[in-house]
Amino acid sequence: MDKETFKALVSKIDGLCYEETCFLLYSLVKSLSHIEADILEIGAYKGRVSISLALAVKENNMQAKVFSLDINYFNTKEEFINNIKRFNLKDVIIPIFRPSSLATIGWKRPLKFIFIDTDGRYFSIKSDFILWERFLLKDGIIALSCAHSSDIKRFFRKYIENSNRFKDIRICDDIIFAYKQKYAKIKIIYLIYIRIIYMIYILLKKLIYRLKRKVI
Repeated sequence: MDKETFKALVSKIDGLCYEETCFLLYSLVKSLSHIEADILEIGAYKGRVSISLALAVKENNMQAKVFSLDINYFNTKEEFINNIKRFNLKDVIIPIFRPSSLATIGWKRPLKFIFIDTDGRYFSIKSDFILWERFLLKDGIIALSCAHSSDIKRFFRKYIENSNRFKDIRICDDIIFAYKQKYAKIKIIYLIYIRIIYMIYILLKKLIYRLKRKVI
Protein backbone atom coordinates (compact mmCIF):
# COMPACT_ATOMS: atom_id res chain seq x y z
CA MET A 1 0.00 0.00 0.00
CA ASP A 2 1.46 3.40 -0.93
CA LYS A 3 1.71 6.16 1.66
CA GLU A 4 -1.11 8.37 0.42
CA THR A 5 -3.58 5.47 0.19
CA PHE A 6 -2.60 4.37 3.68
CA LYS A 7 -2.95 7.86 5.16
CA ALA A 8 -6.36 8.33 3.56
CA LEU A 9 -7.50 5.05 5.10
CA VAL A 10 -6.14 5.74 8.57
CA SER A 11 -7.53 9.29 8.59
CA LYS A 12 -11.00 7.73 8.88
CA ILE A 13 -10.14 6.60 12.44
CA ASP A 14 -10.16 9.11 15.27
CA GLY A 15 -6.84 9.08 17.13
CA LEU A 16 -3.93 10.99 18.62
CA CYS A 17 -1.19 9.52 16.42
CA TYR A 18 -0.53 11.42 13.16
CA GLU A 19 -1.08 9.58 9.88
CA GLU A 20 2.61 10.03 9.00
CA THR A 21 3.63 8.39 12.28
CA CYS A 22 1.16 5.55 11.74
CA PHE A 23 2.73 4.94 8.33
CA LEU A 24 6.17 4.70 9.94
CA LEU A 25 4.92 2.06 12.42
CA TYR A 26 3.14 0.22 9.59
CA SER A 27 6.38 0.19 7.55
CA LEU A 28 8.47 -1.05 10.47
CA VAL A 29 6.14 -4.02 11.03
CA LYS A 30 6.19 -4.83 7.31
CA SER A 31 9.99 -4.92 7.45
CA LEU A 32 9.82 -7.71 10.07
CA SER A 33 7.83 -10.19 7.95
CA HIS A 34 10.78 -12.64 8.14
CA ILE A 35 10.39 -13.01 11.93
CA GLU A 36 7.62 -15.32 13.14
CA ALA A 37 6.27 -13.68 16.29
CA ASP A 38 3.51 -11.37 17.47
CA ILE A 39 3.15 -7.62 17.89
CA LEU A 40 2.34 -5.66 21.04
CA GLU A 41 0.93 -2.17 21.37
CA ILE A 42 0.64 -0.60 24.81
CA GLY A 43 -1.87 2.25 24.81
CA ALA A 44 -4.47 1.59 22.10
CA TYR A 45 -7.02 4.43 22.60
CA LYS A 46 -9.49 4.16 19.68
CA GLY A 47 -7.42 1.81 17.53
CA ARG A 48 -5.73 4.01 14.93
CA VAL A 49 -2.28 2.52 15.56
CA SER A 50 -3.68 -0.97 16.20
CA ILE A 51 -5.29 -0.94 12.77
CA SER A 52 -2.11 0.44 11.17
CA LEU A 53 -0.09 -2.46 12.60
CA ALA A 54 -2.76 -5.00 11.64
CA LEU A 55 -2.84 -3.71 8.04
CA ALA A 56 0.90 -4.44 7.79
CA VAL A 57 0.30 -7.97 9.11
CA LYS A 58 -2.54 -8.62 6.69
CA GLU A 59 -0.80 -7.12 3.67
CA ASN A 60 2.25 -9.35 4.14
CA ASN A 61 0.12 -12.43 4.90
CA MET A 62 1.81 -12.84 8.28
CA GLN A 63 0.42 -15.24 10.88
CA ALA A 64 1.13 -12.71 13.62
CA LYS A 65 -1.46 -11.25 15.97
CA VAL A 66 -1.54 -7.64 17.13
CA PHE A 67 -2.14 -7.54 20.88
CA SER A 68 -3.53 -4.11 21.75
CA LEU A 69 -3.23 -3.38 25.43
CA ASP A 70 -5.25 -0.53 26.94
CA ILE A 71 -6.46 0.24 30.45
CA ASN A 72 -9.40 2.21 29.00
CA TYR A 73 -8.69 5.47 30.87
CA PHE A 74 -10.77 7.48 28.42
CA ASN A 75 -13.70 5.06 28.08
CA THR A 76 -12.94 4.40 24.40
CA LYS A 77 -13.35 0.62 24.54
CA GLU A 78 -16.57 0.59 22.51
CA GLU A 79 -15.13 2.84 19.78
CA PHE A 80 -12.01 0.69 19.65
CA ILE A 81 -14.03 -2.51 19.16
CA ASN A 82 -16.26 -0.85 16.55
CA ASN A 83 -13.25 0.37 14.56
CA ILE A 84 -11.77 -3.14 14.50
CA LYS A 85 -15.07 -4.50 13.20
CA ARG A 86 -15.39 -1.71 10.64
CA PHE A 87 -12.00 -2.57 9.16
CA ASN A 88 -12.67 -6.31 9.36
CA LEU A 89 -9.59 -6.96 11.52
CA LYS A 90 -11.07 -8.99 14.38
CA ASP A 91 -9.00 -11.98 13.24
CA VAL A 92 -5.74 -10.02 13.62
CA ILE A 93 -6.22 -7.61 16.55
CA ILE A 94 -6.57 -9.06 20.05
CA PRO A 95 -7.70 -6.38 22.54
CA ILE A 96 -6.57 -6.65 26.16
CA PHE A 97 -8.34 -4.21 28.47
CA ARG A 98 -6.25 -4.52 31.61
CA PRO A 99 -3.18 -2.88 33.17
CA SER A 100 0.18 -3.63 31.61
CA SER A 101 1.46 -4.84 34.98
CA LEU A 102 -1.17 -7.62 35.06
CA ALA A 103 -1.14 -8.53 31.37
CA THR A 104 2.41 -9.92 31.60
CA ILE A 105 1.35 -12.56 34.14
CA GLY A 106 1.47 -15.91 32.36
CA TRP A 107 2.53 -14.32 29.06
CA LYS A 108 4.65 -16.68 26.92
CA ARG A 109 4.25 -15.48 23.32
CA PRO A 110 7.40 -14.13 21.63
CA LEU A 111 7.18 -10.64 20.18
CA LYS A 112 8.91 -9.08 17.19
CA PHE A 113 7.59 -5.54 17.60
CA ILE A 114 6.67 -3.58 20.72
CA PHE A 115 5.19 -0.10 20.50
CA ILE A 116 4.79 1.68 23.82
CA ASP A 117 2.57 4.72 23.45
CA THR A 118 3.70 6.27 26.70
CA ASP A 119 2.39 9.04 28.90
CA GLY A 120 5.85 10.59 28.67
CA ARG A 121 6.74 9.73 32.29
CA TYR A 122 10.03 8.05 33.16
CA PHE A 123 8.57 5.54 35.62
CA SER A 124 5.81 4.26 33.34
CA ILE A 125 8.07 3.72 30.31
CA LYS A 126 10.71 2.08 32.49
CA SER A 127 8.12 -0.29 33.98
CA ASP A 128 6.59 -1.24 30.62
CA PHE A 129 10.07 -1.81 29.20
CA ILE A 130 11.22 -4.03 32.07
CA LEU A 131 8.01 -6.07 32.05
CA TRP A 132 7.73 -6.60 28.27
CA GLU A 133 11.15 -6.27 26.62
CA ARG A 134 12.19 -9.77 27.75
CA PHE A 135 9.65 -11.19 25.26
CA LEU A 136 11.15 -9.27 22.31
CA LEU A 137 13.13 -11.51 19.95
CA LYS A 138 16.56 -10.72 18.56
CA ASP A 139 16.31 -8.32 15.58
CA GLY A 140 12.86 -7.27 16.80
CA ILE A 141 12.02 -3.59 17.26
CA ILE A 142 11.18 -1.61 20.39
CA ALA A 143 9.48 1.72 19.59
CA LEU A 144 8.31 4.52 21.89
CA SER A 145 6.19 7.61 21.44
CA CYS A 146 6.98 11.03 22.96
CA ALA A 147 10.54 10.84 21.60
CA HIS A 148 11.27 14.47 22.46
CA SER A 149 10.11 14.22 26.07
CA SER A 150 12.97 14.75 28.55
CA ASP A 151 11.87 11.66 30.51
CA ILE A 152 11.85 9.49 27.39
CA LYS A 153 15.29 10.75 26.37
CA ARG A 154 16.61 10.02 29.85
CA PHE A 155 15.13 6.50 29.79
CA PHE A 156 16.44 5.80 26.29
CA ARG A 157 19.98 6.86 27.14
CA LYS A 158 20.09 4.61 30.20
CA TYR A 159 18.25 1.48 29.01
CA ILE A 160 18.80 1.49 25.25
CA GLU A 161 21.86 3.49 24.18
CA ASN A 162 24.08 2.52 27.11
CA SER A 163 23.00 -1.13 27.36
CA ASN A 164 24.90 -2.46 24.30
CA ARG A 165 21.86 -4.67 23.64
CA PHE A 166 20.33 -2.54 20.89
CA LYS A 167 21.49 -1.22 17.53
CA ASP A 168 20.35 1.13 14.74
CA ILE A 169 18.74 3.62 17.10
CA ARG A 170 16.66 6.19 15.21
CA ILE A 171 14.25 9.06 15.82
CA CYS A 172 11.51 9.78 13.24
CA ASP A 173 8.87 12.38 13.99
CA ASP A 174 7.79 11.65 17.58
CA ILE A 175 8.89 8.00 17.51
CA ILE A 176 12.20 6.64 18.76
CA PHE A 177 13.04 3.02 17.98
CA ALA A 178 15.88 0.49 18.00
CA TYR A 179 16.62 -3.11 17.01
CA LYS A 180 17.38 -5.67 19.70
CA GLN A 181 20.60 -7.63 19.39
CA LYS A 182 21.21 -9.19 22.83
CA TYR A 183 19.14 -10.67 25.65
CA ALA A 184 19.54 -9.84 29.33
CA LYS A 185 18.76 -11.89 32.41
CA ILE A 186 16.35 -10.40 34.90
CA LYS A 187 15.55 -11.57 38.41
CA ILE A 188 12.00 -12.73 39.10
CA ILE A 189 11.90 -10.84 42.39
CA TYR A 190 12.66 -7.60 40.54
CA LEU A 191 9.83 -8.27 38.06
CA ILE A 192 7.39 -8.85 40.94
CA TYR A 193 8.54 -5.63 42.62
CA ILE A 194 8.08 -3.59 39.40
CA ARG A 195 4.69 -5.19 38.76
CA ILE A 196 3.37 -4.25 42.23
CA ILE A 197 4.73 -0.69 42.22
CA TYR A 198 3.51 -0.10 38.67
CA MET A 199 0.05 -1.38 39.54
CA ILE A 200 -0.17 1.12 42.40
CA TYR A 201 1.02 3.89 40.06
CA ILE A 202 -1.66 3.04 37.46
CA LEU A 203 -4.45 2.87 40.06
CA LEU A 204 -3.46 6.25 41.50
CA LYS A 205 -3.25 7.75 38.03
CA LYS A 206 -6.70 6.45 37.13
CA LEU A 207 -8.15 7.76 40.42
CA ILE A 208 -6.66 11.23 39.83
CA TYR A 209 -8.04 11.29 36.28
CA ARG A 210 -11.54 10.40 37.49
CA LEU A 211 -11.40 13.04 40.23
CA LYS A 212 -10.36 15.67 37.70
CA ARG A 213 -13.29 14.72 35.46
CA LYS A 214 -15.70 15.15 38.37
CA VAL A 215 -14.28 18.59 39.16
CA ILE A 216 -14.62 19.64 35.52
